[in-house]
Amino acid sequence: MKATLLHTKGEDNNPRIKTLVIDGEDDDPIFSLLDHLISLALNDNAFEAESAKDVQNMFWVKMPPGKKSLTLKWKRRVLDRPVFREPLRGVGESGTSPTEPLRASTWIRYLKRLGEKAGFQHAFTQYGLRRGLLNVVNHKAPASVRDQIFDHKPGTVSWYLDEEVQFDTKACFLGLPSNNVVQKVARLASLTADASAPTELSSEQRAKLSQHPQVIRLSQKTKL
Repeated sequence: MKATLLHTKGEDNNPRIKTLVIDGEDDDPIFSLLDHLISLALNDNAFEAESAKDVQNMFWVKMPPGKKSLTLKWKRRVLDRPVFREPLRGVGESGTSPTEPLRASTWIRYLKRLGEKAGFQHAFTQYGLRRGLLNVVNHKAPASVRDQIFDHKPGTVSWYLDEEVQFDTKACFLGLPSNNVVQKVARLASLTADASAPTELSSEQRAKLSQHPQVIRLSQKTKL
């Protein structure tokens, strides 16, 4: 899934996400920043559209004709609310503060605790995240794109690059082929595909499949 975040500035002159543009799907939701942002927004009831309260509508809604993305607008009351906020502290309190931004010290403490729970030998830090990604991206993307990803400006070429990074950093980090590569292979495969080949099972095949002992056993297992 791809997302475009359109920003506006709040009363404290800090950037705020104004609209969220959703495009496509993600095969690995646990690594999807967009999925986490949507989860936070649904928990805060932040979207203007009533249909956006149902998470299924967010991913299964059909795109309007001629468009490749869906724009979701925030309610006005949340425009100046930080996306990541401090946890509530105190006797009997639980949840997240409605207004206080997440502190760097809290973020660092959470990362350290996550590393300890995962059994890492060394402390888990934000620097480690950036270093890990940089070592994967290095030599796989042009130097200008690499500097753009990490907000380094050694030369003037960065001023001419698009604001959106034209490189699949997640696929690179996970060692997976990028969407562009997969789509190119699919287009080439379609040139030799048999258009007359059946795309559905015949009635006889369906009957045999439904009567197969393993299929029956798995079907019963899913109903438990």
